[in-house]
Amino acid sequence: MTILKTFTKTKIKLSALEGYSSHVDKLAKLKDTGNGYVIKFYSYNTEKQDKVLKLDYDEAAYLLEMLKSKVIDDDIYVTLTKA
Repeated sequence: MTILKTFTKTKIKLSALEGYSSHVDKLAKLKDTGNGYVIKFYSYNTEKQDKVLKLDYDEAAYLLEMLKSKVIDDDIYVTLTKA
């Protein structure tokens, strides 16, 4: 699947290119509000609404750290990060 990323100083948009159904266009957008982010994930399912997530800068940083972490099997890994 191919995704197009477009951005300005305060917005990032992800759009579907190749490998998606023909009716799928916008995938997600992120907007910097000045004290955090509003992220919208578009749903192309009639039974599911679009999802909106609002995070302040600290919450976004915590989420990023969690997404960067990897757990393999049942092992526990500890990484120290200076905040």
